[in-house]
Amino acid sequence: MTYSGGQAEGSVESIEREAVAQFTVHAEAFARAAVVNDERALDVLAGLAAAGPGDRVVDVACGPGIVTCRLAAGGATVVGVDLTPAMLRLAAGRVEAAGCGASTAFALGRMDRLPFPAACFDVVVNRYALHHAAEPERVAAELGRVAAPDGRLVIVDFAATEEREAATAYDEAERRRDPSHVRNLTAAEQQGLFTSRGWRLAEVIPYRVTASLGAVLANSHGPDHAGVQSRFEASLGGHGLGVDARRQGDDIVFDYPLVAQLFRR
Repeated sequence: MTYSGGQAEGSVESIEREAVAQFTVHAEAFARAAVVNDERALDVLAGLAAAGPGDRVVDVACGPGIVTCRLAAGGATVVGVDLTPAMLRLAAGRVEAAGCGASTAFALGRMDRLPFPAACFDVVVNRYALHHAAEPERVAAELGRVAAPDGRLVIVDFAATEEREAATAYDEAERRRDPSHVRNLTAAEQQGLFTSRGWRLAEVIPYRVTASLGAVLANSHGPDHAGVQSRFEASLGGHGLGVDARRQGDDIVFDYPLVAQLFRR
């Protein structure tokens, strides 16, 4: 795969192979990561989804089943879909341990080619995955396809800064850590993917989750950890990456800028 102009070039299949490699090797570490387990962030998502008894939910790119389990605990019937078998195994174990296995199911599948008929889910959730999409327009169309006519879409992802130089620098650093990363979209770009397809933006909740660079790198198999470290070092005290990197003891911490958005027909 090659990179040009701050955006990944390569086929959907090649990027997906990178994703499977990344999330197979570090599946268990990813499942423990602070950014995916942050309780306040989960509360935000669950509030937007408002999924309860009788609701049919699909958790697209479900990873280790954290969101699947949370929404099933509220009484919804939830199907989790992911590209990586190792993640689905962790997800299945999680819901069984939580006692909600009877109301959940899992399927292997791509974000842009879901194995479901049209209009079959009341709530469609996609969290922390859109930045892996080689063709986000196809993903947006597919998420909308499986939503019921009166359904809800909950999209949560990293929101790129409007400062394009900083956003490009962050994407380049992130690909050195995780070759399956394509590009963080701005909140407005994410919104446009759905509003251009007839969805109405109903609610937007921006938030941040603080992460340790050392812990993030330890959970990654990218080819250039030293390059990532040096880019973060260079950004200290400024906004060179748009993530407010700062020193904390021997480590660097930074804030993931995130946005949770609810769309309705």
